[in-house]
Amino acid sequence: MTNKDLKDLRLAIGFSMSDIAVCLGVPKSTYQRYEDGTAAIPDPVERAALELKTINEEFIATAPARIDARINREFPGGIMSEVGR
Repeated sequence: MTNKDLKDLRLAIGFSMSDIAVCLGVPKSTYQRYEDGTAAIPDPVERAALELKTINEEFIATAPARIDARINREFPGGIMSEVGR
């Protein structure tokens, strides 16, 4: 993984540098060095970053089903049945 790949991954999942540094268990300054190319990205950090991306993709992909389930649970007759109450 290149430093550009790491930055692109972070931006794709919508994390700030601080957010992803916390998730990866490294200081923000260390993470910044990975992104700016002044420090090599260790294999465990690369694997963890890729796992974050996978988790994010799975979360986004399953969101519609989770939303539908919650609507059905909270409004068994449908949302429109609640209008005008």
